[in-house]
Parts: sequence; structure tokens; C-alpha cells
Amino acid sequence: MSHVKVWRVILAALSVTFLAVAVSAAEIHVAAQLGDLGRVRELLEGDPSLLEEKDEAGSTPLIVACSGGQMEVARYLIGIGADINAGDNEDSRAIHLAGVSGNTELIGYLLDLGMEVDTRDENGMTALLFAGYRGQKEAVEYLISRGADIGAATNGGGTLMHAASYSGNMELLEMLLANGANADLPPDQYGNTPLAAAAARCREEVVRLLIEEGAPIEPAYGGANSPMLAAA
Repeated sequence: MSHVKVWRVILAALSVTFLAVAVSAAEIHVAAQLGDLGRVRELLEGDPSLLEEKDEAGSTPLIVACSGGQMEVARYLIGIGADINAGDNEDSRAIHLAGVSGNTELIGYLLDLGMEVDTRDENGMTALLFAGYRGQKEAVEYLISRGADIGAATNGGGTLMHAASYSGNMELLEMLLANGANADLPPDQYGNTPLAAAAARCREEVVRLLIEEGAPIEPAYGGANSPMLAAA
């Protein structure tokens, strides 16, 4: 066999190997997301390095499992040494994605392992903010009961009060206020206080509630949008 043919055989073998590794790496994230514990276990037994393999978003199998609320998979991965503090490309971690899923059992498990309830990613997002933005009311209540900062704000100044006011989510808004949230907050990155945000979207019921809870019709914050003008 010529040298050229030998190299072709070697390159073909390497290509198959690299393809198999890439397929396994992609497959473990899919299996973790779907909660397929048997397949996750099988893949890791074949290649233990997949435990901390990251996808294009920088997510490990544990982070992906948490985003799907897959308690059994998350428990297994952590049990064999997965890093619970690993972050994705924006430093969102297992606790953040558990908030997205709304699985309170999983959130509690991660907190009991020592994860900080108010851990922030690069955008200033906490598990509470992730849960609230996804409308996971039960998870929001649970996180508050575990000491989460109800007034936590993103790097842009947005809080759950802003988000609930923007969207008109009265159920979330009433729950936040009942747990001590402040109706009079500084503006977010768009210049809106919760009241201005609600007024701009004609959320009449929200506007009424926020005023009753002490939100000023004309905010004292410099640069804030006026609720009166926003409603015009």
C-alpha cells in the first residue's frame, strides 16, 4: 500500500473517530434535556469526559438537565462529580436554569448542596428573575421562602416588579407585593418605573394597583419616563 493510501486510511479513521465524539457530545445534552437517565449513564460510561462537555451555548449536561427540570439526571450527574458551579457562555449556572424549569424540588436540592440563592450571571440574572420571567410563580414563591432577594435587578435595572408590570401579570404582581416588594422602584434600562411600564401598555388594572401600593404618578428619579406621558 502506498504512503498516500496509508494516510487516506488514517485520515478516514480519524474522521470517523471525531464524528463519533461529536455525536456523543451532542447526544448527551439531548438525553440530559429529555431526562433519559439510561442513555446519559451509557454515554458517560463510554466516555467519562462527557461529564463536563459544553455545547455551543457553553452548557454542560448538568446545566441542560436543570433547564429541563430533570431531577433524576441532575442528581446522577452531581453524584458522579459534575461541577454544580459550572457556568455557560453567560455564566448562567445550574441554579439559574432550574429556575427556568420551575422545578422546586430541583431548586431546593441545589440550594441544599450549597448553591447561593442569589448567584448572578453576567447579565445580573438570578434564579428568581429567571423563574419570574418564565412565569414560574410557584418557583418564585419557593425561592423567596429560601431567602431570594425579591428586589434583585438585572444589569439593566429590571426587577420582577418591572417584568410583571410590563406583561400585566396581576397574579405575579400581587404575590410580589404581598411578600414585601416595593411598588416605587427606579427606572429600568428603558427609563420605565413599574408604573410607567404598565401605563405605556395600558395595563389599567396594574396601574390602579401600583398607585394604591404607593407608586408615585410622577417619579422622583432623574431620567425616568412619566407614567402620564407613557399612557398618552
